[in-house]
Amino acid sequence: MNCASSGSPSTGRTARPVPTCTAPPATPPSTSSPLTRTPKQVTVADRSSTAGRQVVAIPFPRTAKYGTAEKEAVCAALEDGHLSDIDRGPRIAAIEDAFTALTGAQHALSFNSGTASLHAALHGVGAGPHAGVVVSPMTWVSAITAVLQAGSYPVFCDIEQTSPNLSADSLAHLPGTYSAVLATHAWGIPARMDDLADVTKLPIVEDCSHAHGAVYRGRPVGSWGAAGCFSLQESKSVSGGEGGVMTTSDRQVYERALTLGHHPRRLDRELTLASLRPMAASGAAYKFRMPVLSAVIATEQLRGLPGRMKAAEANFATLCEVLASFDAPITVPTLDETSVRGGTAPRSSSPSASMTLSGCGTC
Repeated sequence: MNCASSGSPSTGRTARPVPTCTAPPATPPSTSSPLTRTPKQVTVADRSSTAGRQVVAIPFPRTAKYGTAEKEAVCAALEDGHLSDIDRGPRIAAIEDAFTALTGAQHALSFNSGTASLHAALHGVGAGPHAGVVVSPMTWVSAITAVLQAGSYPVFCDIEQTSPNLSADSLAHLPGTYSAVLATHAWGIPARMDDLADVTKLPIVEDCSHAHGAVYRGRPVGSWGAAGCFSLQESKSVSGGEGGVMTTSDRQVYERALTLGHHPRRLDRELTLASLRPMAASGAAYKFRMPVLSAVIATEQLRGLPGRMKAAEANFATLCEVLASFDAPITVPTLDETSVRGGTAPRSSSPSASMTLSGCGTC
């Protein structure tokens, strides 16, 4: 790209030049076949007959992520004037209670990101330091960095041939001694949690970042393992802009995770285990609390999850129909009648179909 400097309005001092940029002219496609040349002679333009030309004219579809309910909730929080919550006030309590309703877990703990929730969950189950955590190679980098932040190191275990999730058979034959397993429900497809639990006695942390509303064999994800972690980042099916939530039914896991990134006022009120009471004065001094605005947006987003799941299921069915017309070995992960993909429509026979969240149906 070629850049030239242009003047800028006078501000009473010497102004820095403002660059104006023009795109370089498109390189015409090569007329010679790259197959007739040696690799050293092949240019970037030669590698594609479409170099320099737009080949897809259809814009990437975008739908409105936030609606009137989210806007009104944000305005109400702004009117209150309290946007930082150090002691589980009503808006933080609302999002945490919503996730206990969604998953059936006994406890939920909010964080400022899904990555922070993974870090806290690993701390909660006692992973590290200097111990291996089994992870899937088919995951987002944050799952790996959370392991490193916990003082552990990742040990990759293979995935199934029919899904992007951890293989129980591979886990059973993985040599070595480790401290925990981090199982990702990739792209909303629930991992085979019962099979994983059958082959290991290690605590399993579920990465549910793609799987809001997913159900495996009649039981919501986030309630199978020692802890479940959800992301509320912008691209997720439930968004707070940013944010994360950890769920667990183990009080020790909950309190250990609480000490990692929450305020001493909340620690003093909630820590009950004698071994952790000394942490009430300061905790571990990380600051992982969820902002109030993220909490109110995500709470409203949860109410709209069933509709988004229904739309995603329709899109998934259309995609599968189109892919079936190709003469190619395409594997589509399948689920039994008691399971639901995260971000897809719940079956009426699923226990989760009857769950409610603050008066609104959820998955």
